[in-house]
Amino acid sequence: MGWLIERFPSKPDQDLLCGICKGVYQDAVATSCGHTFCAVCIQTWLDRACRKTCPQCRKTLTGCEVIPIFSLRQVVNKICIYCENRPRGCTFISRLEDVKTHTTHCGYASKKCDECGDTWNRRDFVEHRDVCHGRNIHRSIIGYTAEDIHQKNGILEKKIGILEIQLKHTRKKLELCDADNRKLKRELSTAKAEIQSLSREISSFNEITAPILNLTKPVSVDDVSPDTISELSLLITSSLRVKPVHVNVDRIFLLIKRHYEKFARCGTCYEY
Repeated sequence: MGWLIERFPSKPDQDLLCGICKGVYQDAVATSCGHTFCAVCIQTWLDRACRKTCPQCRKTLTGCEVIPIFSLRQVVNKICIYCENRPRGCTFISRLEDVKTHTTHCGYASKKCDECGDTWNRRDFVEHRDVCHGRNIHRSIIGYTAEDIHQKNGILEKKIGILEIQLKHTRKKLELCDADNRKLKRELSTAKAEIQSLSREISSFNEITAPILNLTKPVSVDDVSPDTISELSLLITSSLRVKPVHVNVDRIFLLIKRHYEKFARCGTCYEY
């Protein structure tokens, strides 16, 4: 497998790229047909292929026909390359022939902590290991660490935030309920006032119409006179001025008309 192009400060020459992996030659070898590949790439190709052919010209090959190109390997080894730990912060640049030595001692090489399972740079691992080991001792003695308290505190803060939101919604609902309650009280007060007003109208109407309702004795023709008719008309008129809304004027006049028609037909005493 060749060297990745991204690891080189300057773009490598196209003649130094493997035809299989498209990376810079690593341990360059040549086939009998004259094509050059990485040693691992061509060997993997020949092991997997059903027919042992060249990846470029498809000429039949055998493993013994692949020979190393030492001169090309020396050229590649002189190329400058980044450290493989560059993504972790290493800025070291060296020739390919020296990069392996640097990688062995690079402070940015990854190292996994057996205590917590986290991965750290080699340069920071010793300090982390001491802290991590001390944390575990602290946990084994008192049952928790400062990180545990901080984590629990974060969980509690989230719960408090959720409860505050719920409390806010509950307060809004209570405010709406209070508004509805005040509205119902106003409507009830208005209804009571209307009932009291209607009761007063009915009482006043009953007082005015009482003389009419008390005329229950038989009436003869001799008792009918302009004065009695005038008195009856005044009583009816005054009562209709203050009548409650539920009193039908037409029904009253219809009733009077019916009695007078009966009186006119009979010509004798009648009761009403």
